[in-house]
Amino acid sequence: MSEKRGKKRPKSYYRKSCHQKRQRLNNLAAGMRGFLITCNNNEKQAVRECYNILNEYADEMYGPEKLTGKDGDSDKSDSEEEEDVEKAMARELKAIKEVQQSVERRFQNTDTHAKNCIFIRTSLDNPTELHHKIFSDLYEKKVTKARYAMRMLPIAGTCKAVLDEVKKLADNILPPYFPSEKGQERSYAVMFKVRNNNGIGRDSVLPLLGEVVKSLNPLNRVNCDSPDVAVLVEIISNVCCLGVSTDFFKFRKCNFHEVVKEATVKKGKDIKSEEKAELSGGENGSETKADEQKDTAEESDQKPVKEVAPIEAKVKLEVETDDGTVTKDGDSGGVGLEKDEQQSHAATVKEEGEQEKCVTKDEG
Repeated sequence: MSEKRGKKRPKSYYRKSCHQKRQRLNNLAAGMRGFLITCNNNEKQAVRECYNILNEYADEMYGPEKLTGKDGDSDKSDSEEEEDVEKAMARELKAIKEVQQSVERRFQNTDTHAKNCIFIRTSLDNPTELHHKIFSDLYEKKVTKARYAMRMLPIAGTCKAVLDEVKKLADNILPPYFPSEKGQERSYAVMFKVRNNNGIGRDSVLPLLGEVVKSLNPLNRVNCDSPDVAVLVEIISNVCCLGVSTDFFKFRKCNFHEVVKEATVKKGKDIKSEEKAELSGGENGSETKADEQKDTAEESDQKPVKEVAPIEAKVKLEVETDDGTVTKDGDSGGVGLEKDEQQSHAATVKEEGEQEKCVTKDEG
């Protein structure tokens, strides 16, 4: 035994072990359904928040989750009761671990190998229903339930990031949302995003999905502003996640924080619009008052002109006096009287001068 322990392993053994890939469990792969969550650097806290939210609404819709292990809990022997407390606790922990490994949980976190990107797979048949229930409740109640998680998208299926596989998955997922009957045409928009993959792009995926939608109903049209159905395409490394949302823009692109802020923003806009309306009404009232004042002023300016005009006409009538002078003013004590006084004064002065001359001649 001592000789075996003392032998050293060759370097080739260590080289092989270094190049061997570790088998990782719970990786994102094809054939999964779940929810794609984005966060901002706090992935563990975001996962915990999403677990709480999903379990809360899933219990309301589908009832509490039931877990059953390989061995029943009712099989207990008398020897177990006589064991120590520590051994009993260890046995219970072991049973819990076996239950968790043997039974697929309703929600389970998976490794996406992408930063700030979380994928929680689910055993539910239609995760879109649960997603719509969550965001419709948040939209109505306006209660924040997430601090670290940013967005949550429903993923109806995953496949390899290859065009043929994407087309097959779209043919299975999209028909319920795009009925082929006439008169039921719908508008749609494709929300596309790629992470850690350069082999597939927007130019190849969008025409492919457009062909699938048009094949279901030729009257379906594209509407990027307010579509009836939003087709979600998220490519993460070598996996394509495909989902559908009917109220994507109503729920503010499935953002936990923006859904709550949406109503407050609308209220603020309404208040501002009301204030603007009041201000515009006040300005219009002041303008109308000013217009009324201007109209009254114009009327007041026009009325005296009409009344004074005949008076001025009467005053400006030319009247000839006895001396041949013309008086342009109608007043009796005007310019004509002043001229008569001047003439009479000049005549008196002349008479006095002649009298003085006569007196001097007589005296001489």
